[in-house]
Amino acid sequence: MNSYKIAFLNSKGGVGKSTLCILSALGLSQTRFDGKIKLIDTDSQKSSLSILNQVSSKIELDFIPFNHASPNLGVSLLDQKLKTYSVKEEIILIDTMAHPPRQLVNCIMQCDSILIPCNLSEIEILATIEFVKMLDSLKKLQGSGSPHLIIIPNKVPPKQVHINQLVDALSEVDVVIGPTISDLAVFKNDLKGLSKKISNLPQNYKSQYIGFRDFIYKVLVKRKIDKLIAGENETHNESAETENVIPISKNN
Repeated sequence: MNSYKIAFLNSKGGVGKSTLCILSALGLSQTRFDGKIKLIDTDSQKSSLSILNQVSSKIELDFIPFNHASPNLGVSLLDQKLKTYSVKEEIILIDTMAHPPRQLVNCIMQCDSILIPCNLSEIEILATIEFVKMLDSLKKLQGSGSPHLIIIPNKVPPKQVHINQLVDALSEVDVVIGPTISDLAVFKNDLKGLSKKISNLPQNYKSQYIGFRDFIYKVLVKRKIDKLIAGENETHNESAETENVIPISKNN
């Protein structure tokens, strides 16, 4: 792996794209990965950059503005960043705007994985299902196994763990459902000294953060997901980062 690219994308706003992108970057900086970690913010609000600029970390930050009136300049700049060969290993995380222009979506399709945060309200589920189907159709046109499409149920009330509606509606789509998240948004506005705070948090916060971090690093970046999609059986001795990962369909 010289470069692994992950985009956080959904047609709707307020689903947690920026929060999960930020936590992914910080989480990766706490792993054994010794390459570059880059975060590219494409939202004019610069949510990810404004928050991470307040945190001391080894994460490289970049801003590529996109707007609906003239998206082609942003596409050109982002495409150049994604196609640039890196001698040193790197992970690129891309935070995107709500209602992304089609040009941005097309550019994002060259990533290795696309994470689609989704709240489990009926309206949001329906919108996300249509969006994922559109991404799946673009993926089929490319004729390759990437990007992996991964739904992250986010901001889920602790007792609302059922995802049957998502699973049933996406049975014909090449998509994976990642770990369910309920509590991580609490970190967004208080990220300084995150690694020290984690050890003092209640178990539910700690396990969700560590589980999500390990999902990004061990399942995606280390490519365990490729074995998962291929249908290889995981043994019971595998670590917990895979236990909530559900491969819905294998359209290989």
